[in-house]
Amino acid sequence: MWQKLRKSYPPQLELIALFVLVFTVYLVIANYPSLPETIPTHFNFQGVPDKWGSKNEILILPIMGAFLHIVLTVLNIILAVAKDPRKYINLPKKRTAMLSDANVEEFRISLNRSLFALKVVTQGLVAYLFFMSIEVTQGKADDLGQWWLMFLLAILMIIGYMLWKGYRLTTGHG
Repeated sequence: MWQKLRKSYPPQLELIALFVLVFTVYLVIANYPSLPETIPTHFNFQGVPDKWGSKNEILILPIMGAFLHIVLTVLNIILAVAKDPRKYINLPKKRTAMLSDANVEEFRISLNRSLFALKVVTQGLVAYLFFMSIEVTQGKADDLGQWWLMFLLAILMIIGYMLWKGYRLTTGHG
């Protein structure tokens, strides 16, 4: 399995996303006792808190981060070990059938790299949201700042790249 995953990226890089997840859990454990009973639980598009709730709701962030980490890791593994990844590629059957064997392998590698990048960026976003929630709660910030937009932009760029790569490989322009 690791040899197949190694074709896409060095599996040791998984430690990056895992470190960010563990760091987020650490932040929760270290800060939870000092949080007030009411904390920001949602931010609008401008990054301003628009919903407040129980401090227990902050536990949703590391749970969500762990869930995303597990799902994206499982997808990476499935794509890496699948004999024919065509059945896991979410494209219309007509487009998937147009993939040559070489393009399937290129698509597999591209998807695995993109899913890994998505995992790292989403873990970073979860950690940042938690950190900024604490900052807002402690009165050190009024909103999320601008960095959350960079995470969002990075996620959209990764998704856009995956769509572009899928289109290119299924139209013979790979």
